[in-house]
Amino acid sequence: MIARSVPETKIVTAIVSGVLARSSLRNPVTRWPKDPRTRQLLAEVTQVIRQLLFPYGLSVSTRLSYGLPVVAGNQDARELTNEIVQQAKRLLSDHLTPGISDNLA
Repeated sequence: MIARSVPETKIVTAIVSGVLARSSLRNPVTRWPKDPRTRQLLAEVTQVIRQLLFPYGLSVSTRLSYGLPVVAGNQDARELTNEIVQQAKRLLSDHLTPGISDNLA
């Protein structure tokens, strides 16, 4: 919607990983639910609580990768969405490949 109103809009894809500590994912509370999404949500809540109580008690190795900007221009919404999705797929593949540096698209 914004891309149609402002053709100069630049859309940048970002991928982040390593935000949840392994200890939060292994917490016994997170093993109760069978649904993986509920387990992850519980791990997130558990980690936030731990960080509030013990601000320096967790060690995480967060990684953030950015793609190249996509200019909306006068592209059709489907074309623009497809371009963004394709770039996100490439970026995710690079992000998850050991040894590939960040900021590749």
